[in-house]
Amino acid sequence: MKKRWQYISLKNKIFFLTTLLALMILVIFAGICSVSVRKSMLSMSRDYYIKALGLIEKNIDTTIRAIEDYSRIIASDYRMQEKLSEYVNAESEKDKLVVNYSIFRELAEIGSNVITPTTQISGMAVSVEGKIVYSGYDINPEAVYDILSSIHLEAAYERQVPVWVDLAPLTFSDYYHTRQNVFSVSKLIREKNSGQALGVVSFFINETNFSDAYMENVPGEAEDFYIVNTGNQIISSQDKENLYQNIHTVLGLSEKKFRELEEKGSTIIQEQRIPVLYMMDTYEKNGWRIISVHAMNELVLEEHRIIFFVGFVFLFVVFSVFILSRWISITVTKPIYTLLHTIDQIDDRHMDLRANVNATGEIQILITAFNDLMDKLDASVRQICQEQQLKRQLELNLLQSQIKPHFLYNTMEMIGSFIKLDMKEYALLSVQHLSGFYRMSLSNGNEIITLGEEMTIIENYLSLQKLRYTEYIDFRMEMDPGLCAYKVPKLFMQPLVENAIYHGLKPCGHKGVITVTGYEEQEWMCIRIHDNGVGIPAGELGQILQDLDKNTKSYGLRNVYMRLKFFYGKNCGFRIESKEEEYTQVCIHIPKILQTEEA
Repeated sequence: MKKRWQYISLKNKIFFLTTLLALMILVIFAGICSVSVRKSMLSMSRDYYIKALGLIEKNIDTTIRAIEDYSRIIASDYRMQEKLSEYVNAESEKDKLVVNYSIFRELAEIGSNVITPTTQISGMAVSVEGKIVYSGYDINPEAVYDILSSIHLEAAYERQVPVWVDLAPLTFSDYYHTRQNVFSVSKLIREKNSGQALGVVSFFINETNFSDAYMENVPGEAEDFYIVNTGNQIISSQDKENLYQNIHTVLGLSEKKFRELEEKGSTIIQEQRIPVLYMMDTYEKNGWRIISVHAMNELVLEEHRIIFFVGFVFLFVVFSVFILSRWISITVTKPIYTLLHTIDQIDDRHMDLRANVNATGEIQILITAFNDLMDKLDASVRQICQEQQLKRQLELNLLQSQIKPHFLYNTMEMIGSFIKLDMKEYALLSVQHLSGFYRMSLSNGNEIITLGEEMTIIENYLSLQKLRYTEYIDFRMEMDPGLCAYKVPKLFMQPLVENAIYHGLKPCGHKGVITVTGYEEQEWMCIRIHDNGVGIPAGELGQILQDLDKNTKSYGLRNVYMRLKFFYGKNCGFRIESKEEEYTQVCIHIPKILQTEEA
């Protein structure tokens, strides 16, 4: 063996040793990558589904709290209390029958406001002293007795808070005898003045309202979700065949694995080469447990990709080593070849490569000039990258400052309030202003719009704010019509108007006026935003002006300033004037750019 090695050529020795070393490194690297990727994906999957379970729990909690709120509203209804009080205080059974008849009609009217399709509630029943006095037109009282036991009703009397009963079948007395799997919640009805316990109102909620909570919010393939009660019985599932079954039977987990799932909140089982992730979270209010099952097909696919990648790299390494060994075997290497090799390797990801060759004469001059050229080119590329990064940051800040979510939420709440108060004209006006605001704000994705369109956006925005803060805000808009066709950056005035509202008018405690004025001075447009609010202290105004050129995290005033500088460069004037307790005014001077010109 030793003699054979001696007769092997240097080129082949280099090829063999280099290949062996590269393959060892490749195998170690592939193993480390496989383990790291597997751990990373498992960790990411756990984190993702922990958030998913949290979202499901939040949706279930929202559903439960909404239904409990309905039970409290119905239990405190004065008509309900009045009829039940008549029934409880009736002296004879005959009197109770008469009252019961009127109760049925009254409760049918009350219940119509909270029964499907108005809400998620499928049915309502009312019991007095353990007797069902109302169960609607579609529910037989006997079916209610099958769900609401005396123990459950007594618990509602004792706890005086909504009491939930786990899943149970409820058959309706309609033509088709519809059967639903329902949860029930009961709330004690107590007379407001005397505090007398009058009865219990119970709601029935279809199980699909809970299963839809995770079907709609956690989409994905090869995923199953279950809600399990304290007795390990499935009370909600995507597959309705699993309802009322024991979770051990459905999942097929051993006692050891199920205990691990309960203690750690997650466990992984390998099933036919596909790892399956089991997650569990507990909804403390009812003691329910939410269990999710996820087949991690992505992990198997990623492992296959790694195997394919390792095979590809293996072929690449063998080929590269062969070329490298041939190159090393050459006894005479000229500096020019090294320079050409360096040039071939340079691309947009390897701009830092330089020719490093010991040479003399013209070759050294050429290599030095090449290295100097690459240094200048690298510096230019870095500068361009920084400018592009600044541009992207400015665009991001623009998006962040355009339409703040809380503005939309507050406007929708205001519209909802107008509707509830039967102020339909105000609600319609609000919808018109909101649609006009967003229609112009979106503007087909264009970042450059006309000044007339920008003024329409501001008018809609101020109109909405005036409807909301009618006691604080009034506004005037005075714009030279000849300026409306000129181009400006979209939404450059909205942050300034918003600042005038929240930092100028609202703190002053009385109604103020925002004035938006636009006029032209030769080749310039002058735009002024003025409010007669609390103003800005002199020291604070100085600090604000200093911060305009600093990299602060403000997305309002500085964003407007930087965007205007970005679009107009030095041809932009930006000035803030203020007097404490009197006014604040922002003046902007920008060049006029026609629609036919490049913005």
